[in-house]
Amino acid sequence: MGDNEIFFSIIVPIYNIEKYLRECIESVLTQDFLNYELILVDDGSTDRSVAICDEYACKDERIIVIHKQNGGLVSARQAGCKIAKGLYCLCLDGDDWVEKNYLETLYKIAKEEAPDIIAFNYYESNENIKREILTKYHYGMYYRPDIENNILPKLIYSFGSVKFNYSIWSKAFKRELYVKQQLKLDQKIKIGEDLACVIPCVYDANSIYFERKCLYNYRYNPSSMTKNKKSFRWDGMELIYTHFLNCLPMDNFNFEDQINQKVFHELVNIIKTQFYRNISFFELRKEIQKNINNNSYKKVIKESKFPISSIYFYFKLFIRLKIFFPFYILSKVK
Repeated sequence: MGDNEIFFSIIVPIYNIEKYLRECIESVLTQDFLNYELILVDDGSTDRSVAICDEYACKDERIIVIHKQNGGLVSARQAGCKIAKGLYCLCLDGDDWVEKNYLETLYKIAKEEAPDIIAFNYYESNENIKREILTKYHYGMYYRPDIENNILPKLIYSFGSVKFNYSIWSKAFKRELYVKQQLKLDQKIKIGEDLACVIPCVYDANSIYFERKCLYNYRYNPSSMTKNKKSFRWDGMELIYTHFLNCLPMDNFNFEDQINQKVFHELVNIIKTQFYRNISFFELRKEIQKNINNNSYKKVIKESKFPISSIYFYFKLFIRLKIFFPFYILSKVK
């Protein structure tokens, strides 16, 4: 790496988050490690986020601002990664913030180990709490044989074992690895964007380093999640299902079974959220039956396998018997 090369590209998609944006940007500008570029992607904001981005760009030459029409999270990240120059790429959501030692910690790992991916822990934070969220993977370096033996067989879906954290903002990626996969994503994907990018990145990686420290603050607001219940789009997981079929080898690491299980799991959530809508149960029942009969979901329902001890075994049975009242009950309690 030459003296003038940028080490980190930090990509921040921004849409109408003026309340939190300054805290996010300041958490980067106050880092002890200085060799980075901060790419602020204004995805068609209509609030003061636009002015805040431009204000900071005038103050610091490391800040680059992209103003674009609203296109969603995938398109915003794609716009950022197209101009990224850093050795490693990081994603930061504009309503979150990072710890003071964020870049310094990642730099030391990158210089000593040079992994393709660095995965780190994070805090769930709001005004009242700051709770550590820790991985159950052992800390340190995983080389390709370790990845193949310990991560890929359970990467997408697993029963009762260590689950891989799909959040894109809790990882640093070598730029070529990240950009390749981010640019493959369909911009129509509006749910599971992190999952769709991170899984292929992990599959392509020759090394992953798991860091114990919590370096990121995910802004968690449980009250807003319960007050703003929205129904998920039917095409969300179908787009991700198609994406995985196109970019992962189905014959390796039981990926086909894992994908079927993961998509069915999310299909249960999609069905549940339909009951958030102010439509009669019988109208929703007809709509659900119509949508689960499309080719992708029909195949997943048929081919996904769950042990009898799993609640999804019974959800699959309910769907096949066209019994949807349990999903209505689920929508009221979760």
